[in-house]
Amino acid sequence: MVKDPAIYKICSYLLQYPDEKMKQSLETIKEIIKEIGGETGEHLLLPVVEYLQKTDTDDLITRYVQIFDFGKKTNLYVTYAIHGEQRERGAALLEIKQIYQKAGWQMPDDELPDYLPLMLEFAALSDDGIRLLERYAEHIRAIAEELAKADSLYQNVLRFIILTVEAGREESIAMGGRSHA
Repeated sequence: MVKDPAIYKICSYLLQYPDEKMKQSLETIKEIIKEIGGETGEHLLLPVVEYLQKTDTDDLITRYVQIFDFGKKTNLYVTYAIHGEQRERGAALLEIKQIYQKAGWQMPDDELPDYLPLMLEFAALSDDGIRLLERYAEHIRAIAEELAKADSLYQNVLRFIILTVEAGREESIAMGGRSHA
């Protein structure tokens, strides 16, 4: 599992809509990744930070919107990749929301519960959140694969999440526990 679950908060931050405020904090983010991201975090996340630092904000926004807002297979709503607008998605959204509520976590009213940055924030605070990422690892992987096809560096963030979730699952199994997926 990850050395420090707070790295999920960093992943959430890297997947947020880019703006000048975000860009101003990237040097600090880079230092945090070096401190708690491990070798895998440095290998996968630092190139994303560097990309965000060197790219003009307007260009970042344009690319972000094209990839995440207009991409049916690359949006950051993990249940959408599998269910689209089908009824099953509504049930999955309700289930995720109930997990948040059961853990005592208040999600924002203006976001759907399957929004990956939101799920990552929850994982940074709760083992229930990490189990939620485990449960939706295949959905996250599907989005990462579509991001790779689109040649988006954001795929690195999702690949990092998948790798940490799989490592945690393997660690749990090796210790005699069960996988939560």
